[in-house]
Amino acid sequence: SDIDMVYITGYGFPIFRGGPMHYASQQGLFNVVQAMQRFGRNPNDDAKFWEPARLIRQLVAEGRGFA
Repeated sequence: SDIDMVYITGYGFPIFRGGPMHYASQQGLFNVVQAMQRFGRNPNDDAKFWEPARLIRQLVAEGRGFA
């Protein structure tokens, strides 16, 4: 929740989405990882940047979210 508050109040993340962590949980981490993999396949982008963190991969494997 602290991360979400920082992004909403300090970085202008859309308040109606509830912050990036909340939004990711609402979308489902599996879908977030799928999108990251799609972005990483873009030949004009940095594939390493889009590699999901180990924690995110673990949560997806366990069928869990951030909350």
